[in-house]
Amino acid sequence: MTNPTRCPRGHRLGPGRIVVGWWPCECPAALDNFGGHQTWLCGPCREEGWTTRRYDPPHPRTAADVAAEMVPVQAECERAQSAVDALAGEVGPAAERAAARLRIGRQALEEMETIRSSLSAAEWRAHHGGR
Repeated sequence: MTNPTRCPRGHRLGPGRIVVGWWPCECPAALDNFGGHQTWLCGPCREEGWTTRRYDPPHPRTAADVAAEMVPVQAECERAQSAVDALAGEVGPAAERAAARLRIGRQALEEMETIRSSLSAAEWRAHHGGR
């Protein structure tokens, strides 16, 4: 696989904007790839408080993976809600940023919950022989 040029959140990647690493793993894809995944961590996302990582070969996500990924997003939503509450009735850039953070966080949580539920159902079917 070639190095990615953009992260999933749209940041341009390149020298000084990406951390390349290695993640040991026992998933089937990793076992066929010397026991791990090459990873790319987006620097601009990290500066904004997000963890955006890409794996090669792709790591199969489980419902538990998604649930764990939801924890920091939920914490960010709580911080954004506190900021919105503190700025209630105010107009300006700070209030707009807080409202936007809350809206984006809630949207991300909804999307993550949809993915988690779908993976959970698929895992249940796989475990119970497709029933």
